[in-house]
Amino acid sequence: MRGGVEIYYSGLGDSADSVIKRMVAGEKKNCVVITSDREIARYAWSHDAVPVESERFARILERKDAAAPSSADYGDDEDEYDEQRRGGNPYRLSKRDRAIRRALGKL
Repeated sequence: MRGGVEIYYSGLGDSADSVIKRMVAGEKKNCVVITSDREIARYAWSHDAVPVESERFARILERKDAAAPSSADYGDDEDEYDEQRRGGNPYRLSKRDRAIRRALGKL
């Protein structure tokens, strides 16, 4: 562990994707998965984990005030996971974006 970050490597003959999927499936509590891989993001959602796009996470890290991410970090971008916009209150964030906001607020 370095700076509070644990680094894992996939073994010989094992893909990084399979390691990530095993880690997500094995978590007993919700976790945050930083990825731009759509397959991993879908897998994370299906296992009660919150995937955050890598670029979005990098923007938060670059900001001086990382404890209070701006609303631009929560889904004002185009939908990166091909979800269609649905009806409802246009001023309320989607369920996915609210989950991301909660997860990023804990970091």
